[in-house]
Amino acid sequence: DASARQFLISCLGCSAIIDARLPVCSGCGRCPQCGTIRGRHTAACPECDTPYCTCCGVCRGCGAARFSEIDTACDCGHPTDAVRLQELIDRCPVERAADRIATQTRWAIVAIVLTGVLGLAAVLALR
Repeated sequence: DASARQFLISCLGCSAIIDARLPVCSGCGRCPQCGTIRGRHTAACPECDTPYCTCCGVCRGCGAARFSEIDTACDCGHPTDAVRLQELIDRCPVERAADRIATQTRWAIVAIVLTGVLGLAAVLALR
């Protein structure tokens, strides 16, 4: 839903897309705010023994998130400090797919232009 989407961030520890309101990243077990490792890595869900997704840490068998048993705030105050939570959301936005493609396209054009310019310079240098 749209209201939950506003809280999505890209984890600075592992780049998983997570809800910033969670006390720990389900992908890497770190506090999204300070990076402290708060969870011990487990490969499979204890509920259904299905391997967790290696990117986001969600069980594809039952939908449980890795480290969901950690429900207390970190020593740094995350996620209870509303001001720092908003700063985290602003600092680690999830890039829309269309924006990511546009950025990649711009860099590809720059690379093509630079290749052409360098090629032209090499031809002119040989004359």
